Amino acid sequence: MLQRTHVQHVQKGLVSDASRLLGLEGLAVQRIESDAFGGRVVHVVTADETASACPGCGVLSVTLKGRACSRPRDIPYGTTRLRLIWHKRRWRCKEQLCGRASFTESLPGVRARSRLTTRFRAGLGCAVAEQQRCVSEAAAHYGASWPIVHDAFVEHVRVPLAAPLPQVLVLGMDETRRGKPVWAQDLHTKRWVLVRVGGTPGSSTPQAPAACSPRSRAAAALPLSRG
Repeated sequence: MLQRTHVQHVQKGLVSDASRLLGLEGLAVQRIESDAFGGRVVHVVTADETASACPGCGVLSVTLKGRACSRPRDIPYGTTRLRLIWHKRRWRCKEQLCGRASFTESLPGVRARSRLTTRFRAGLGCAVAEQQRCVSEAAAHYGASWPIVHDAFVEHVRVPLAAPLPQVLVLGMDETRRGKPVWAQDLHTKRWVLVRVGGTPGSSTPQAPAACSPRSRAAAALPLSRG
């Protein structure tokens, strides 16, 4: 469904080689500048008409309200800093049943009111969850704050942790016992016998195995001496 056309807002022929190199779907590189610190400033514009869809009702708006700029952080590219400036537009929603009067363009790669691109947020979460980096190290490496990296990590592992666990087919030794074997000397035979093997999981007192004789279990209460 479309509203009445007031401006022609679909920009044609914006996908250049620089846009393909940047790789942010829905955004096109307008120009590239150098800043005073040796970094690069990439000015991008919207190249996807679905960005003008109202988030409230989904209707594509063609009534321009104004323009705005946002500066989302993106993944590192090369050895110098890369800064994005997105020249976006604000649209009016004329749909009578929609309670939203206006909105700013957003894309799956750059969410609404987000200061990070989606792929940069995913990279922060991957650095902690899959590359075994601590949060502070990843924050220092990517130039992000500790809370941002931690939130990205939580978002990265939310789906895997919510999935059901696989069925257990084989239990190892660590899952069935704990502690070291305890030996005691039999008073009658003077031989060393196995009294218990650690303790049972969930109990504080080690238990004697059922295979031990009553005499061997009674020897467990005696002090051990090899002299």
